[in-house]
Amino acid sequence: MKLFSHIAMFAAGMLALASCSDKSIGDIDVDDPFVQPGDRAATIEVPLRFHVEKPSLIGKPLVNDIPSRAEGEGDDPTDDPEKAAEEAINDIWVFQYDKNGNQLIVPRFYKVESSEIRKLNIRLAEGNDSHVYVLANTGDETWAQDKDLTTVEKFVSYEYPFTEDNVEMDEDERLLMEGHVESTIRKETDLHPIDIHLTRM
Repeated sequence: MKLFSHIAMFAAGMLALASCSDKSIGDIDVDDPFVQPGDRAATIEVPLRFHVEKPSLIGKPLVNDIPSRAEGEGDDPTDDPEKAAEEAINDIWVFQYDKNGNQLIVPRFYKVESSEIRKLNIRLAEGNDSHVYVLANTGDETWAQDKDLTTVEKFVSYEYPFTEDNVEMDEDERLLMEGHVESTIRKETDLHPIDIHLTRM
């Protein structure tokens, strides 16, 4: 009779454990609509604010009398379609790594609906010394899905392929930009935007 009692208690314990594991993986609630396969932590909504840096001048300009924004000239405050086009952000991929450089959440794609936007709410995991990378203007919501970018080292060593077809920017294309910030992500009632400075690749 004692053996039967122990078996019954063991079976009940296993059933309880199985029912718990169906609901959560570590600290992640699998019923959370924001959880994605590969996430190692729950995410919270965080405002991200973009700053597009001035272009860097490499070498000398071909024509010396043309002002360059990289030299701090030519910043006419009036509307400039070319300047707006080279600073536009159509979409972003967001990558987050923990303090050891390992992927914390799977890469997420966000469409930027307005060319005027400089702030966007994204989802990040809480953590100390998180490394957040943003890759802007791939124009492809499946771009990161077939790439192994699971560590910071793999991400920064990735070389984006350029061909004769994508050296020049078409009218509906945008310049590729990349930015990185190391920040401690905390859930607060008044979460300040994370500032990220984007440079052209």
